[in-house]
Amino acid sequence: MAVAVCGLLSLASCGAREVVLAQPTAVVAGSNQVTVSWSAASAQDAGAVVTGYKVTPYLAGVAKAQKIFASATTTQTITGLTAGEVHTFRIRATFDDGTGTGFSRHSDTVRVLGALALEGGSHTVDLLGGRRCVFFDGGERLGLGPSSCGHAESR
Repeated sequence: MAVAVCGLLSLASCGAREVVLAQPTAVVAGSNQVTVSWSAASAQDAGAVVTGYKVTPYLAGVAKAQKIFASATTTQTITGLTAGEVHTFRIRATFDDGTGTGFSRHSDTVRVLGALALEGGSHTVDLLGGRRCVFFDGGERLGLGPSSCGHAESR
């Protein structure tokens, strides 16, 4: 989705910029945290470079304090969340000239997990939305794996 945006100056003095908004692609619950991934934002003019992203968690539709990442990396972990809460996330990009994009759409909902310790063998976990994931454990503490549920990620 392309939209016209501008920085702190008026539209008359800086012109409008066509941008492609970042859009969430995955949310993965972890122990009191969520890892959010999104598509990269971009500007249609050649000189603008994405220098960071602002990720805003929403709890029951209410925006919480945004997390600012001074990096063009499109996967970040939002920490300090409370186990059991259900969140969505929205993303905004910032450019090297200080301008930014509008908000992305909301991510899928994700329920924040508490600590999850599994002992030996394989385990099946039922997730929201009816997806089932099998995790193999060598005795280490695990968080839930990616949306595809193909494997577990160590924490």
